[in-house]
Amino acid sequence: MTAALINALKMVKKIPQNLKVVISGTGAAGSAIIKMLIDLGVKKIIAFNKEGALHQTMKNATFVEKEILEVITPK
Repeated sequence: MTAALINALKMVKKIPQNLKVVISGTGAAGSAIIKMLIDLGVKKIIAFNKEGALHQTMKNATFVEKEILEVITPK
């Protein structure tokens, strides 16, 4: 997945730090993709689950979703 993104960014002459990425699903695959994107240098990630966009005040966030929020929430 990241190889395709890296090649696409080269084609359009952009860098990962300037992207805004939306992830649909925060389970095992979604959380793994988020980790890869962060390692690639993507700074703006919005993740959605079945209840909507993840945010700090979620009451029913799973353990994985709480970990994702720690990583993608701006400080």
